[in-house]
Amino acid sequence: ALTTCIWPSSSIIARAAKSASATSPIFSTISWATAASPLWAAIAVTVVLALIAIPLLITLYFVYEYSLRFAVLEDHGIREALGRAKRFLHGRLGLSIKLALLALVGTWGFWAVMFVALLPAGIVALIAWLLGGTLAAAVAGGIVAAPLFALVYGAMGTFRSSVWTLGFIDHHYAAPAPAPTAAYAG
Repeated sequence: ALTTCIWPSSSIIARAAKSASATSPIFSTISWATAASPLWAAIAVTVVLALIAIPLLITLYFVYEYSLRFAVLEDHGIREALGRAKRFLHGRLGLSIKLALLALVGTWGFWAVMFVALLPAGIVALIAWLLGGTLAAAVAGGIVAAPLFALVYGAMGTFRSSVWTLGFIDHHYAAPAPAPTAAYAG
């Protein structure tokens, strides 16, 4: 029979489908045609939900970043900072995407620095492993890696926060553009 099943063969549903398809040629055809339907339906629902959720989550992230700046730099409460951040984001999607991409690229750079910074810990762990085994390697590598990791990770967080804060300050406190005058009739 041409039955395909997406469940493991030990499941009750799989056993029932196999026994029904063996006794009924009509059920065999129907189960073959609809075996993948739940999977395709799940994929379609997932795509639709992703198309709705991704812009919403990105917007919430931008509002979060700007509300932090309003709360700290202008000493607003949580609700006021969220409201101001939402109004500030309106019309500044391009700025927000630029700041997020700059912070992301900087984070990638810091992870590369992290890899290089943790090489000494790997060397110490290798030597400790050769001399004393796994436990010695874990302890020695951890002792060397912990301060290096904390140093680079802290610098990465400072960089990311600085990108958002300087971008916010640059656009929030910028002088408004002068209004066009009718004096020039070119």
